[in-house]
Amino acid sequence: MQDMGNNKLKILLFDRVMPIAYIEMVFGAAMAVLPTLYMILNIKLFTTSRGSLTDGGIVMLIAATVAFFVGFAFFAGGNYMRSLCIHGFLAVRDGHVYTFSLNSKRVNDDTIPRIGTIGKAVNSAIYMSNRAKYNEQIDALKESTQLYETVNQALDENYSFLFAIRDINAKGYTSFEKKALQKEYTRIIRKN
Repeated sequence: MQDMGNNKLKILLFDRVMPIAYIEMVFGAAMAVLPTLYMILNIKLFTTSRGSLTDGGIVMLIAATVAFFVGFAFFAGGNYMRSLCIHGFLAVRDGHVYTFSLNSKRVNDDTIPRIGTIGKAVNSAIYMSNRAKYNEQIDALKESTQLYETVNQALDENYSFLFAIRDINAKGYTSFEKKALQKEYTRIIRKN
């Protein structure tokens, strides 16, 4: 933990990946895969002798499709929390706790500073490359004294090219994630 003093800004670096990230990822992956896998392994239960789907098969197919997308959303949420812990950090100022992480809305933009111009039709390889560059910038900034000035400015402007800024009590996090972030904030404060 580091403190700026006059402006009451504190930077709290994550020192581990929160367990909830892995829980969400495992739960999401299971939810996305298991219903479909069960249906494939027991296909005779869901098809007629002619090979068409029974009423139960249609219901199971719909349920498996819904579970896939809901599970994928949980998996993505867990992956976000994991990425936040590895490449992000917490900023505390004036009684508010904020998470700072990769601003994914800017990754595919051709106006990102120091990233280079990229087309609007961006394939996944270019996306991952830019994401890696962003993570490098964040990690380098976390080691720099410029971090405090940048974070303070981002908090004042409530916008940044580099960071996605979210109050841990604001909308956007699930109730489980909010509790986990509050618990992690308390743990880091006590540790330091």
